[in-house]
Amino acid sequence: MDKTVIKKILPIIATALTFVPIYSAFAAPIVREVMQSSASGSSGSLQPIKVWNGHGVSISFYKTKETIKRVWIDDPSQILLDSDGCLDGIDDDCDENGAGLIHLRRIKRLDIKGMPKTHTTQLTIITESAQGRKSYHFRVIPASGTPEYSQIAIVPDSSFRRNPRRRPAPSLGTYS
Repeated sequence: MDKTVIKKILPIIATALTFVPIYSAFAAPIVREVMQSSASGSSGSLQPIKVWNGHGVSISFYKTKETIKRVWIDDPSQILLDSDGCLDGIDDDCDENGAGLIHLRRIKRLDIKGMPKTHTTQLTIITESAQGRKSYHFRVIPASGTPEYSQIAIVPDSSFRRNPRRRPAPSLGTYS
């Protein structure tokens, strides 16, 4: 390669590489872990999930080996749901019903006749495993600004007991 070409390209490459650490320093963590018992059962509470414009959030049950069977979102005027499989009441042409991941995507608010306008909405997910059925409950919050995560991973409570350095996700506060 000609030395003059290298001399011309080298400053461009050096400049580009200086921006890589700056970008990665502002990058949000990809996964926020939530213990099973935090969002399900008598000790659970309504777990907040923020969904940003242009940045969807997935809820994964892969680590718990649970199969998502059914999903409800109380106010569908701002949030779209998708899944990696078939769900009861949504997909009629399924050979095998179930999913392991739900994806939430924010849309511009739709005016749905008869539906009151709310800032947040409840998401209910019904799962099934060898231990039976569970219901998980989340408060979905349309958010603005820089995304804080891309995925909520539901993890077995036992994984937190085995790894004492691992901490559950902090509460994101109260929203009305």
